[in-house]
Amino acid sequence: MPTVTNVARNIQNGSLVIKDGSGTPKSCTVACSGNLKWSETRTMVEVMCRGSVDHRREGNTVGFTLSFDAAWYQLISKTANSGDPVSVYEILSNPGSYFTSTEDGAYCLDIEFTVADPNTTNGNDEKITFPDVFIEKVDCSEGEDKNMIAFSGRGKVRAPTITRV
Repeated sequence: MPTVTNVARNIQNGSLVIKDGSGTPKSCTVACSGNLKWSETRTMVEVMCRGSVDHRREGNTVGFTLSFDAAWYQLISKTANSGDPVSVYEILSNPGSYFTSTEDGAYCLDIEFTVADPNTTNGNDEKITFPDVFIEKVDCSEGEDKNMIAFSGRGKVRAPTITRV
């Protein structure tokens, strides 16, 4: 039976995979720099009665936000040569409409972040699934030691799904 671990997890324990919506998803495993971030927001409606708060209730759903930085080695690979692996840039930007959206209407992707338990005997690996992420922004930059892509997007549900794997 798995037990909760007290060993902190860090960049060496994570793996980020981006998947499109095709039947057998095309995917890209990302070389992250370790700053994956997401935010979950709840809204509240205050119901007033004669100038005072009578009660509160949960308001409209606000989708999660997600961001990460990744090193890029090749901007276009799979779409230029079918034998190459999928690059981060091309799955996020979808040049030539090679990839399939996970949702109708807007180009969206599924993003999965798996965090391995450093104590491999516990079986406490976790998978964080961000479904139907709309790509809001892709920033590309060159750097002294590596070129980077900064990504930000938004989901339509309040929080990702977290499971033990």
